[in-house]
Amino acid sequence: MRRLVEYARVKRGVMAAIEASAWRDVHSEQHHRLDEALGTLLDQGKAAGQVRQEVDATDVVLLLGALTRLPESEWDARAPTIVTIIVDGLRPR
Repeated sequence: MRRLVEYARVKRGVMAAIEASAWRDVHSEQHHRLDEALGTLLDQGKAAGQVRQEVDATDVVLLLGALTRLPESEWDARAPTIVTIIVDGLRPR
């Protein structure tokens, strides 16, 4: 998750510039490896009772997209909070 967050930080500007196209392509051939890896992690978390059953890889990717909207000047203060909220939201109720 930390590596993904740092990647989002680096690509923040690019994602903002191509946001509509990027989200439309979430399920394209180019993104299948991320979807598969994230799906595997989520499946393992579900089996262990640590992740909500209804969550899928697309949900997580879309939620992490919020990081692309953070101004660089606010990254250090806000990114950890946003990631914590996302992770907390993945847990079963």
